[in-house]
Amino acid sequence: MCGGERLQIYQPMNNSTQSLHRPINKKQTYILQLTHKFRFITGPLLSKHRGKSLSSTNAALNLLCEQGYIGKHHDKSYKLLNKPASYYLENEAIPFLRANTALTDKALHSSYKDKHLNSKFIDSSLLIYETFLKLREQYPEHLFFTANDLRDEDHYPSPLPDLTFYKEDDDGTVHDEYMLDIFTDNLFFYIKKRIDQHTKHYDEETWPGGQYPTIILVVPDNRLKAKAEKYFDQARDGVFADEADLPFILIVNGFKP
Repeated sequence: MCGGERLQIYQPMNNSTQSLHRPINKKQTYILQLTHKFRFITGPLLSKHRGKSLSSTNAALNLLCEQGYIGKHHDKSYKLLNKPASYYLENEAIPFLRANTALTDKALHSSYKDKHLNSKFIDSSLLIYETFLKLREQYPEHLFFTANDLRDEDHYPSPLPDLTFYKEDDDGTVHDEYMLDIFTDNLFFYIKKRIDQHTKHYDEETWPGGQYPTIILVVPDNRLKAKAEKYFDQARDGVFADEADLPFILIVNGFKP
């Protein structure tokens, strides 16, 4: 576990996933795991995450590109907007991660289509990564999980939250848990739909005991925050829950309630 993550690496296996490439070391495997975790990464975000220089980070990413384990998006539009290149897992990385980490087929399945996802999805994924880095400073004792980390879990709402984070005691007891979603669209419909999904999940009573996690919604502006607060109160009343049963926090473009 490193920096609020639980990423397990096995001893490298002698199999066909490495036969056509230079052997992958633990640091490179860790970068592949982070790429899977967030689906898209950039040199600056990875540099901040690992506490390494940008030049050494870019060198590590370029090497993994040359080896065919990660792909790269960087065209003229990126240069015009002064955006760093974004990286994703290539199909070559998937059998390697399956053989050398704790990631399962179900957890890895979504990575097959990452190469073809649009710029809106890429930007959203990078925003989740950026949010994680900020929250990690505010919650240094918490473990953080993305949707890709939770593919094998069946007690979270669908779709899975953008970020889930909690404290875990030595005996495995989980507490102070949060489920966070980020909205960049100005349409209230998407926020309303997500609130409905959360309250339906709560009402189904599938949560495995203990306090239901605090729901955090990050919204673009104060108008949407006010509408979401009003609607959340109504939705909570509809499942006969009070604030202690189903807590929520609404945040406008930041990470302080």
